[in-house]
Amino acid sequence: MRFKIDFHQPETNVFRTAAKVLLSHGVVLHATETVYGLAAVWDDLIALEKVIRLKQRPAAQPFTIMVARVDEMLSLIGWQDETVKYFLEKIYPAPLTVLLKRRRELPSPFWNRFPELGFRIPDSPVCQQLLKAAGRPLITTSANLTGEPPPATPEEVNPRISKQVDCFIDSGPCLFRIPSTIVKIDWDKKGYRVIRKGAYEVEAFHQLWERMVR
Repeated sequence: MRFKIDFHQPETNVFRTAAKVLLSHGVVLHATETVYGLAAVWDDLIALEKVIRLKQRPAAQPFTIMVARVDEMLSLIGWQDETVKYFLEKIYPAPLTVLLKRRRELPSPFWNRFPELGFRIPDSPVCQQLLKAAGRPLITTSANLTGEPPPATPEEVNPRISKQVDCFIDSGPCLFRIPSTIVKIDWDKKGYRVIRKGAYEVEAFHQLWERMVR
């Protein structure tokens, strides 16, 4: 099924339908503020395996987890640090992925292979509505075959992906049209490393870090 919506004023009924798809082992193709992505319930192994097949992606490569709130992110990986929470709440929502050390075993064995997990709280009405409707954390990964450029418009999505997803939410071109910035945070050492420059200004992150952490 495919829906055409306005990126800034997404329709609630569309997301109710998309949530039913997600909660039935489905995969949803949708826009973020950066590029088009694939969403699935984060601990649904059937759906995760489908995404891996769609993207022709190595199974050993982790996905980014998309959440609605910072406390949800920290709870998932076993962090109980109000300073970290306060810092991240000053940043999000934003076109930024943060890598954080996993501090507990997760109920899904898929994720326990990875010492760090990546998280996103997108600055996107589409993503926010999708998360709200699903009521669960979702994985997010660019909607491209591995090795191809990530699509920033519906027309750029490879038909091998768009024709095989369970739901396609077309909201027109993405705002930034480049992937999110990725930053790995080592809170124990009070340091960070930029893994990939992207839509979020690295200098803005650095200034906030220096003011609040250093």
